Amino acid sequence: MFNNTLRSFSLGMIMATSFITAVYLLQPKSLENDMAMTESQIEQYLNEKEYVAIPKAEYIELLAQKGANPELKEEKIKQETTDTQEKEKEEQATYTLIIESGMSTKEIADLLEQSGIIEDSNTFVQFLEEKNWSRSIQIGSYDLNRSMSYEEIGKIITKKLTSP
Repeated sequence: MFNNTLRSFSLGMIMATSFITAVYLLQPKSLENDMAMTESQIEQYLNEKEYVAIPKAEYIELLAQKGANPELKEEKIKQETTDTQEKEKEEQATYTLIIESGMSTKEIADLLEQSGIIEDSNTFVQFLEEKNWSRSIQIGSYDLNRSMSYEEIGKIITKKLTSP
């Protein structure tokens, strides 16, 4: 008697799961995915309408040259100053890497990639292995920034710095 009840319950669960799965898979996808345009679609649209896309800073500069609005000149200067400051911040962005006992080269490279110091962790690991530095990494805390090359970062974390 108990086995029949258990089988019936299991069959009901399987049928309910199958029904829910079918409904989920057959419902229309969200509009967000349908509305997303690729860069090539945008370019095609602009070409069809004979429009030209230019960066906002260039647009402001053109308006200022035309004399459309004197306030735009001030906005252009502010935009350029902001852009310059952002670039400097990006270049000077620092990260304190803390290497602990037992960390692998891949874990260290992943931390550097996540912090934006390096572009690709796999390339950095490969670089360290080519230089035979992957086994020379030292435990400690290191201040690194985005403008550093793989060579500079490698020398710092392996303490293979040459004296000036």
